[in-house]
Amino acid sequence: MAVQAAFPPLRRDPATVSQLRRALFSMIGRGELRPGERLNEVQLSKAFGVSRGPLREAARMLESEGLLVSAANRGFSVAPGSAQDIADLYALKPHLDRAFYADLVERTDRETLNDLAAMIEALPRHDPVSFAEGLHVFRRAAYRQIRNPAIARHAVAFARRDFALTPVLPAPLARARIEGFSETLRATWREVCARNAAGALSIMAADAAAMCATIGTIVGPAPDAQLRVIAR
Repeated sequence: MAVQAAFPPLRRDPATVSQLRRALFSMIGRGELRPGERLNEVQLSKAFGVSRGPLREAARMLESEGLLVSAANRGFSVAPGSAQDIADLYALKPHLDRAFYADLVERTDRETLNDLAAMIEALPRHDPVSFAEGLHVFRRAAYRQIRNPAIARHAVAFARRDFALTPVLPAPLARARIEGFSETLRATWREVCARNAAGALSIMAADAAAMCATIGTIVGPAPDAQLRVIAR
């Protein structure tokens, strides 16, 4: 773990925990804290100029979002993950999307859909870390519209896991995906606003298949079972 000395001491006010959460998230997203790596609370507290209390509170926030895990007498570690985990997740995604878009198109009012479309346009695109966090916020807002509790639980679980795997993507792929997936979201949401669940699903299924194929260049060919899932 390489903690940059350039971090200024954080202000000791109610915003401190939120600032710490963002700083830790950025370190994970930029690979300064690697999957499976244990957090050195003493070193981090000194680097940020805070006590270990607010640092642990920020770590618990990231644990609830799936980026960190904790164990008794061992503190917090970055959640383990690999490129294969991403491929596995995106092989599952079309099945979740089929239920999600059907529910969203049928039950969500026009004003809410327009508000969500505005969130897509506002996604920060200057770096993969900011984009991943903005995408996670958008997904949570979208999934709150789901009326079916079973679908909602699976959608939230997907969003958290995808968010947690952000640091695993190689930097060039992560940067290239910003614009590509931004346009995918725009095109998908045009279909959603037109009440065309099948059109939205088709676009997202193609994106998931492309993601699995890209990951396959990193980890090798996807298992036959995953290819069958994507082909459906």
